[in-house]
Amino acid sequence: MQLTEIDKKIIRVIQRHPPLAQAEQAELVGMSRSSFWRHVKDMEDAGVIGAQIPEVSTKKLI
Repeated sequence: MQLTEIDKKIIRVIQRHPPLAQAEQAELVGMSRSSFWRHVKDMEDAGVIGAQIPEVSTKKLI
């Protein structure tokens, strides 16, 4: 997959602001949420972006 400049910007926002909702991340990139989601989905399908799994603190669960 050839990454566009917008794809690279999306990756930077996802890495720098992982706890933000996708709509907020899209706003930081300057895109609609649906366009942002399509780019993310395409990069996930191509293996550029892996699973986005929330980090859980087991110490906080006890």
